[in-house]
Amino acid sequence: MKGVVNMFINTLIVFFIFFNSIVHSQKIIIKDDEQTIGNGNNSCFIVTIPEAKQKDVLQAWKKLTKSYDAKVKGDNEQFADNAIIKKISENPIDIYSRFEEMKNGTIMIVGFDLGGAYLNKKDHSKQYKEAYDILYNFAKEQAIEAINTQINEQEKIIKNYENEINDKTKKINNLEEDIKKWTNLIEKAKKDIEDLKNEVERLKQEKLKEIENLKKINEKKNSIN
Repeated sequence: MKGVVNMFINTLIVFFIFFNSIVHSQKIIIKDDEQTIGNGNNSCFIVTIPEAKQKDVLQAWKKLTKSYDAKVKGDNEQFADNAIIKKISENPIDIYSRFEEMKNGTIMIVGFDLGGAYLNKKDHSKQYKEAYDILYNFAKEQAIEAINTQINEQEKIIKNYENEINDKTKKINNLEEDIKKWTNLIEKAKKDIEDLKNEVERLKQEKLKEIENLKKINEKKNSIN
């Protein structure tokens, strides 16, 4: 029975993941725009990361920008000073970032100050592609990590149900064994009762005989003159 339960649970996990991947499928969206970021209204990327929580994204982004030897300040609004990203520029880059929570994910607004101009698609097509790839790979990683966390949490819930099912099944098996044992005891007790009843009837008959013997003895006593 345990094997059947485990098969059911594993099937349920696969179905759950497949079903959610279809129903809740979301895309990473990256578009360029102008927003109030850095020292004014500047060109920037707006990155939509599905499923990921804001606090996780901003921490991961801070870690990434620090890996570019930047000095990073802030949390919800970050400033990475003098980041070295050779694929974008030989010169240090200042990166301004802002994070906004949405219903099923996080929005990142990121501006790359190349020193005198903010990176944009029109004027910096090659660098734009490199920055886009960095942001896309980061967003994809964050989305996958967020979904993996959801999967792990769901697997824990299912595992708890599996443990409860196994525990209850074990109790059922133990009670069924008890019933068998008690049934045997009941049958034995019934036979013992029947035997005892027969023995009681035999003893009653023996008792009556002895009463008759006592009566005869008393009669002998009374016959003595």
